Amino acid sequence: MRNINSEYQVGRMISCGTFGQVFEGMHIQKKTKVVIKREIGKRQTLKQEKKILKSLQGIKGVPKFHFSGQLNGADIIILENLESDLAFQRRAHSKLSLKTVLQIALQSVGILKQIHGRRIIHRDLKPENIMIGGQYKGQIYIIDYGISKFYMNKGQQIPFRKDKYFVGTIKYASISSHLGHEQSPKDDIESLLYVLVELFNGELPWEAYQNAEVTGKLKQQITDTQLFKGLPQQFNQIYLYIRKLPYHQNPNYDNILKVLESIATDLDIKIDEHFEWNKFDTHLLDTFNILKSQIVSTSPWINDSQVNYESEEDEEEETLEQKLV
Repeated sequence: MRNINSEYQVGRMISCGTFGQVFEGMHIQKKTKVVIKREIGKRQTLKQEKKILKSLQGIKGVPKFHFSGQLNGADIIILENLESDLAFQRRAHSKLSLKTVLQIALQSVGILKQIHGRRIIHRDLKPENIMIGGQYKGQIYIIDYGISKFYMNKGQQIPFRKDKYFVGTIKYASISSHLGHEQSPKDDIESLLYVLVELFNGELPWEAYQNAEVTGKLKQQITDTQLFKGLPQQFNQIYLYIRKLPYHQNPNYDNILKVLESIATDLDIKIDEHFEWNKFDTHLLDTFNILKSQIVSTSPWINDSQVNYESEEDEEEETLEQKLV
């Protein structure tokens, strides 16, 4: 097996695609598992991800950044190993319980509050990018910051624009992204709400459509009652609030959390970080790990049919260090 910096051992490839590869890895001395991401395309999203992740370290719910360097001439980053994503959990359980969805919502909003507090927006929230902690089964993590960006420039929010490319994944992208508008923190919350609907109901109303323009129109036309069918009305309340929020105004995260907590109070749901996969997933995760050892995914990190990239060269995005000076 190959070693990196005489510190990490490279294991088997677990995913490969047009733009990159993902390997299992191991810290040689600590014997702890890691994930190694290697870039092989020209997009250079790994450079952006490294920059973003370094600025987000210390946030509970953001994977730990261990190392960056090169492997066989290509850039790599080494990250904390996590267990499985919510896309896997949804396939395993078909639909998730209200308690689980509510706990995912509470943790995710709390994580986004801190991410946005460091002047960063994610721009690609989806079940594949929300994971369960490896060591802490009750902890949710938000991953994959390849198309994330700083939304502040020299202490000021980037000006609103209407001439942007679509950025994100069609199924979960905010309406602003479909319209070609500059995104802001509220768009991450909107995408999260779409994820929560899918986890609870098993699908989204625009599930059958792959075209960004068609899907965007459906998102604009659907009512909150249709979208949140079966969910407590507090979800409608949060959605309508986010949809009306001006570009330059950040969400009131504390109020959103209070509204979500009121669901637990009304329905006598105990918030305890115990998810349904804690009870049933020993066998499922064993099966998942066996399948991982037998099959190498050929999916790219990012589906190029669903994500566009912007040139950020004209934007002098500030780093966290600059902001804190």
